[in-house]
Amino acid sequence: MFSKACEYGIRATLYVAMQSMEGQRAGLREIVDVTGTPAAYMAKILQKLVHAGILDSVRGPVGGFGISRIKIDNIRLAELVHTLEGDRFQGTCLLGKKSCGDTVCPLHNEFLEMKEEMLGMLENTSLFELASQLSLGLGTLKYRDEGET
Repeated sequence: MFSKACEYGIRATLYVAMQSMEGQRAGLREIVDVTGTPAAYMAKILQKLVHAGILDSVRGPVGGFGISRIKIDNIRLAELVHTLEGDRFQGTCLLGKKSCGDTVCPLHNEFLEMKEEMLGMLENTSLFELASQLSLGLGTLKYRDEGET
């Protein structure tokens, strides 16, 4: 449903939030290893998140990426998705059409209901909720490729 950049960005932000809750910063290599994402691609995604003010970045030997506790509590997944996807998600058509409407897409009305539920979940879910669940072991940030065992 989301682009790879968005998926990777969500994983990275959640990991940075978890580290920040422990009073630590996360380096690029660490984020890449934990989330299983390509380094060059992740660097661009992290740069976008820093530019948007979601993540903080500090250079140097004790540097890395962090996020303030206030942001962890207040940032909702919707803001993160919007930063990484723009308005692309809003206009997504299940059949891949450039525009989606009831005269163009036979699934428009059914998909619209699902999108509205998804948007509600994104608006109501904070980074803190998800980072806390991950810290308790209720999920993972790195996913195996379908071909792996």
